[in-house]
Amino acid sequence: MPRLRVGVGPVVHRTARIGLRVTRAQRQRCFGLLRSAGDVWACILEVNAWHLRRGDAPVAGYQQLCRLLAASGPGTFGELDSTGA
Repeated sequence: MPRLRVGVGPVVHRTARIGLRVTRAQRQRCFGLLRSAGDVWACILEVNAWHLRRGDAPVAGYQQLCRLLAASGPGTFGELDSTGA
């Protein structure tokens, strides 16, 4: 169902469910990667909150984000490296 925002026009949010046939080990790895991706998202939100509190500009661009993730070092986000994150 479309939603209306003031001055923007109709907005539609779509989701899709995809069924995968995986082994138990593959399922556990997929959920592990999903948790690691959630950790990356939470980290970005927290770092941007720190930047805003200090009066700095938030990390908004893709290149800035890649630099930030690369600086965090290997193993910070579980199995995800800075490229995967």
